[in-house]
Amino acid sequence: MDVRLAYGETGLHIDVDPAVTTVVEPVHHEAAADQPGVLTRALRFPVAGPLRERVARGQTVAISACDGTRPQPRQLMIPAVLAELDGIVRLEDVVILVATGTHRGNSDGELRRMFGDAVVDSVAPWCAPPVVPGRRSPPRPPPPWRRWAPATSPSAR
Repeated sequence: MDVRLAYGETGLHIDVDPAVTTVVEPVHHEAAADQPGVLTRALRFPVAGPLRERVARGQTVAISACDGTRPQPRQLMIPAVLAELDGIVRLEDVVILVATGTHRGNSDGELRRMFGDAVVDSVAPWCAPPVVPGRRSPPRPPPPWRRWAPATSPSAR
């Protein structure tokens, strides 16, 4: 039986034996008509309190995003988060950590397809070198947050 996995931009087809394999498929729903509006409402009215109330002026922020092998609406999500941080956190104090895991880092072109030119040009996405279990990893460049002070919650200030 041919199974298509949501992997990368075009997917990955694998052949599985239906006698010994159970395929669980997601239930897909229609996308929201106003996707940016839905994201903005989620950021302003989450369970834990609005993002703007959880971040204080002068703090540094790291945003985690999946690498290109995972479907994620990065071009909608990241600008929505940056819009919520606008006026509180400077763009130079924001980094996008691309969760590459054991995958290679993304090229500039891939990052631009994933996040859009405006995001890549204003907030530097950072990919860690791949970690391969059982194999010594190459020396890592210092992560961009090394220059940052430890974060504290606004209520602790």
